Amino acid sequence: MHPELVTTFIEEFHRELNRQIAEQDGLRDRTARDLEKTEREMRRVIEAIKAGVPGAAVKDEMTTLEARRLQLQAQFESAAPSMPRLHPNLAELYRQKVANLAEALNDEQTRLGAVGCIRELIDEIRLVPDNAELRVELYGELAALINLASGHPRSKGTGVQVTLVAGTRNHLDLQLSELLTAVIET
Repeated sequence: MHPELVTTFIEEFHRELNRQIAEQDGLRDRTARDLEKTEREMRRVIEAIKAGVPGAAVKDEMTTLEARRLQLQAQFESAAPSMPRLHPNLAELYRQKVANLAEALNDEQTRLGAVGCIRELIDEIRLVPDNAELRVELYGELAALINLASGHPRSKGTGVQVTLVAGTRNHLDLQLSELLTAVIET
């Protein structure tokens, strides 16, 4: 959860997500254009029949156009709706919020309020014996944020969880352990 690493992660995530959204929007737009073109061609065939061209002469073309129209319509309707692009300053906003939270947790006058805000992000904390170790399972929005940052999403039921093993000493575990201790003790 180092701000500079999160900044890099968010920038890359932002770039990739916006690329995927643009690709998805492009596919949806092409499908809409193809559908409009097919419907125009169908109207031309109908106008030709009205103008006196025998229906038998254009029957196969109309069947092909109708099948194509149905295929494009189904493709268009099943396409995901357009998603908003991420703000380019998202990383800086996140960095500021993390810095503000750290300040609030370290200031005696604002600690209780900050801990309360963190508690709102936690639905449940479970301490689970696992052989000779103790596993801490964290559920809720805070777990989802940690999973997003770590790139290891996990879910159990409808909640999101982060699992830590007591005694593990990687930097993320230590930071999370300190944070959980502050929340639990307050």
